[in-house]
Amino acid sequence: MSEIRTTDGITIDYSKVIGIELDYKSQHSLEVRVIFATRKEYIYNPNTESFELTDITDEARFKFAEYPVAKRIVDEMKENWRAITE
Repeated sequence: MSEIRTTDGITIDYSKVIGIELDYKSQHSLEVRVIFATRKEYIYNPNTESFELTDITDEARFKFAEYPVAKRIVDEMKENWRAITE
């Protein structure tokens, strides 16, 4: 089963997801927040002129104006996530 799935035009690699939530910014601003696992990457530090191993945690936010749409998308994303982790 594929770990990469698309929901309403939003494509996510669910093997890297550690959280999905509906984030209320205000009554008219909703965001679906997808949190990805921490990864390690070498980043060049110009002060030391060397590459340093750094922990990076990414997240993606998708804005919606209507609660029913945002809720449906969060539910679908969570179902996709459950399907690949079982």
